[in-house]
Amino acid sequence: LISSLEPDFLAVACFPRLIPAEMTNIARVAALNVHPSLLPMHRGPDPLFWIMRDGGEGCGVTVHALSDQFDAGHILAQRAVPYPAGARESEVETVVAQAGAELLTGAIDAATTGTLQASEQDERHATYESWPRAVDFTVSTDRPVLHAWNFIRGVAQRGIPIRIKTARHSTLVVDAQDYGYGSAPADPAPDELIVTFEDGWLRAVRPGEIRGRHVG
Repeated sequence: LISSLEPDFLAVACFPRLIPAEMTNIARVAALNVHPSLLPMHRGPDPLFWIMRDGGEGCGVTVHALSDQFDAGHILAQRAVPYPAGARESEVETVVAQAGAELLTGAIDAATTGTLQASEQDERHATYESWPRAVDFTVSTDRPVLHAWNFIRGVAQRGIPIRIKTARHSTLVVDAQDYGYGSAPADPAPDELIVTFEDGWLRAVRPGEIRGRHVG
């Protein structure tokens, strides 16, 4: 079917399977992928999770040529994207997707006019992460509170409890409501938990307290 269309370009975004060369070679000009990270960092099927786990650091999008390895083709366009503090994953995805769409159309225009430039990825800085496991939904209190705020707010929509680890114990939360620096609030609500981090405090929601209520 694709061969019958005789396409100039083949473009994919967030496709979790390796596309074989016999398909990418059908594109007469280029076969492109829009990947929501600053490659070569965060190669793999779920880069937004790992960006959120890093507290939003390294947020961005890359358009690269499809190759015989996951997310390893030549970089054709790339842009860092400011991470919206405390954003839900769906919000981050929208911001990154909009930037990716602009980069993709720009790359296609440049390829059409013969001005598209490609650069090899630096394998020294390459990282690859697979699908997250339950143990990856963990944040330690020895990290900055803003990292925890961004991570918990971001992944809360996935419906998987997040474990906050302190020096002596750990506790499960399902969302974060607020954070700050200086003195922590003294009287949290019954369904809340105040957790102290290395540079501030976080107001988190305990599991089981928000059933039937949309997390948004």
